[in-house]
Amino acid sequence: MFGISMSELLVILVLALVVVGPKDLPKVARWLARVLRAIRNMVKEFVSALNIDEELKEVNEAGKELRETMRDLNPGALKDEYMTVEEKEP
Repeated sequence: MFGISMSELLVILVLALVVVGPKDLPKVARWLARVLRAIRNMVKEFVSALNIDEELKEVNEAGKELRETMRDLNPGALKDEYMTVEEKEP
Protein backbone atom coordinates (compact mmCIF):
# COMPACT_ATOMS: atom_id res chain seq x y z
CA MET A 1 0.00 0.00 0.00
CA PHE A 2 1.73 3.20 -1.26
CA GLY A 3 5.10 1.44 -0.92
CA ILE A 4 4.83 1.43 2.89
CA SER A 5 5.65 -1.74 4.79
CA MET A 6 3.54 -2.96 7.71
CA SER A 7 6.12 -1.88 10.29
CA GLU A 8 6.27 1.65 8.86
CA LEU A 9 2.47 1.83 8.87
CA LEU A 10 2.40 0.79 12.54
CA VAL A 11 4.94 3.49 13.42
CA ILE A 12 2.81 6.10 11.64
CA LEU A 13 -0.33 4.92 13.46
CA VAL A 14 1.40 5.02 16.86
CA LEU A 15 2.73 8.52 16.15
CA ALA A 16 -0.74 9.66 15.05
CA LEU A 17 -2.23 8.18 18.22
CA VAL A 18 0.33 10.01 20.38
CA VAL A 19 0.10 13.34 18.52
CA VAL A 20 -3.68 13.47 17.95
CA GLY A 21 -4.85 11.40 20.87
CA PRO A 22 -7.25 8.48 20.99
CA LYS A 23 -10.31 10.74 21.29
CA ASP A 24 -9.74 12.69 18.05
CA LEU A 25 -8.08 9.93 16.01
CA PRO A 26 -11.36 8.76 14.36
CA LYS A 27 -12.19 12.35 13.35
CA VAL A 28 -8.74 12.79 11.83
CA ALA A 29 -9.05 9.46 10.02
CA ARG A 30 -12.42 10.47 8.52
CA TRP A 31 -11.01 13.85 7.49
CA LEU A 32 -8.00 12.19 5.90
CA ALA A 33 -10.27 9.76 4.03
CA ARG A 34 -12.36 12.68 2.69
CA VAL A 35 -9.24 14.52 1.57
CA LEU A 36 -7.85 11.45 -0.20
CA ARG A 37 -11.22 10.83 -1.88
CA ALA A 38 -11.34 14.45 -3.08
CA ILE A 39 -7.80 14.20 -4.46
CA ARG A 40 -8.65 10.95 -6.24
CA ASN A 41 -11.75 12.57 -7.81
CA MET A 42 -9.72 15.57 -8.95
CA VAL A 43 -7.17 13.26 -10.59
CA LYS A 44 -9.98 11.38 -12.38
CA GLU A 45 -11.44 14.66 -13.67
CA PHE A 46 -8.01 15.79 -14.84
CA VAL A 47 -7.40 12.54 -16.70
CA SER A 48 -10.83 12.69 -18.34
CA ALA A 49 -10.12 16.30 -19.38
CA LEU A 50 -6.89 15.14 -20.99
CA ASN A 51 -8.81 12.45 -22.88
CA ILE A 52 -11.25 15.10 -24.14
CA ASP A 53 -8.31 17.22 -25.30
CA GLU A 54 -6.92 14.27 -27.27
CA GLU A 55 -10.30 13.68 -28.92
CA LEU A 56 -10.56 17.36 -29.81
CA LYS A 57 -7.11 17.20 -31.39
CA GLU A 58 -8.23 14.26 -33.53
CA VAL A 59 -11.36 16.14 -34.63
CA ASN A 60 -9.30 19.24 -35.45
CA GLU A 61 -6.85 17.15 -37.51
CA ALA A 62 -9.73 15.58 -39.43
CA GLY A 63 -11.13 19.07 -40.07
CA LYS A 64 -7.75 20.25 -41.36
CA GLU A 65 -7.55 17.28 -43.72
CA LEU A 66 -11.06 18.00 -44.98
CA ARG A 67 -10.26 21.67 -45.55
CA GLU A 68 -7.08 20.73 -47.45
CA THR A 69 -9.02 18.28 -49.60
CA MET A 70 -11.67 20.89 -50.34
CA ARG A 71 -8.97 23.45 -51.15
CA ASP A 72 -7.32 21.01 -53.59
CA LEU A 73 -10.57 20.45 -55.48
CA ASN A 74 -10.80 22.51 -58.66
CA PRO A 75 -14.44 23.44 -59.41
CA GLY A 76 -13.63 24.06 -63.09
CA ALA A 77 -12.12 20.60 -63.49
CA LEU A 78 -15.15 19.05 -61.77
CA LYS A 79 -17.50 20.89 -64.14
CA ASP A 80 -15.51 19.75 -67.16
CA GLU A 81 -15.57 16.16 -65.89
CA TYR A 82 -19.31 16.36 -65.32
CA MET A 83 -19.87 17.69 -68.83
CA THR A 84 -17.75 14.88 -70.33
CA VAL A 85 -19.71 12.24 -68.43
CA GLU A 86 -23.00 13.86 -69.46
CA GLU A 87 -21.98 13.85 -73.14
CA LYS A 88 -21.01 10.15 -73.05
CA GLU A 89 -24.38 9.03 -71.65
CA PRO A 90 -27.01 8.22 -74.30
